Amino acid sequence: MSTKFSNLNMESLKAAGTDQPHAFAAISGASEPQASGLSRAVEFWRRAVYIYGTYKAAQLRSLLLLTTGRSDAEVHDSVWVPQHTWAGEEMYKLCIELRGFYLKAGQFIGSRSDFVPEQICRKLALLCDKVPPMSAEATRAALQRELGVSDLSELFEWIDLENPLGSASISQVHKARLRRFSRTELSRANASLRRQRPQEYQLAPGEGAWDVCNALGMSLRELRAINKGEAWRERGQRRRKDGIENERRIGQRNLREGEGECKRYQTRGSQTATGGPYKDYGRNG
Repeated sequence: MSTKFSNLNMESLKAAGTDQPHAFAAISGASEPQASGLSRAVEFWRRAVYIYGTYKAAQLRSLLLLTTGRSDAEVHDSVWVPQHTWAGEEMYKLCIELRGFYLKAGQFIGSRSDFVPEQICRKLALLCDKVPPMSAEATRAALQRELGVSDLSELFEWIDLENPLGSASISQVHKARLRRFSRTELSRANASLRRQRPQEYQLAPGEGAWDVCNALGMSLRELRAINKGEAWRERGQRRRKDGIENERRIGQRNLREGEGECKRYQTRGSQTATGGPYKDYGRNG
């Protein structure tokens, strides 16, 4: 079973551990500790300007070689191929080190072979499925922070932090085995969870039932059991909707029957006016 542990608390994981001991811990938004946004922006522009400057220098070298009688193919092979290869390496390092938005931008650039040089696209395409994973210590810290525990052994029998199953721009996946908990531990955890839940929860704009379940650490069935009035209201709405639908169907059926009766009377009247059987019957009488 694949379980996404982000936004879940310790008690929810313990409850999951009774029936599903095998799991994959997926760390969403995973990233190494990063510098502030301003320092990252300064670092980006410093390196971007340097790469741009090397392109201007390569442009001057190519013009110089063309004036000496070199062909376009020779200039391309001796100047632009090495320049694009070097620039692709530098851009790849820049995206890997700064992560976040810069990593997603690198993935986009790597997919635009229609106007980006081939050497750069080939290198930046590695950002789609070959992103270097976080270190084991950074992964441990992220899991402890998201799961709300100080020691991962409280939740897992074991977890492989050294060899992630997959790593991408915003998450990475590790194989793990959940602990099995006794009924006493589960009862204590559930009781503690119920005591911590607020009596009222104010919905924010755009929030739904699943958002409430994640925030309070409960299942959708538990939420419905607590909000019985809401369940009755939904049931009443369904019944009213069904009643309206039945009335609409009955009305359509009566309308069709009435239209059929009108057509039969119109047919009988047309036969009488044109000397049909009713008029002949009058003459014979």
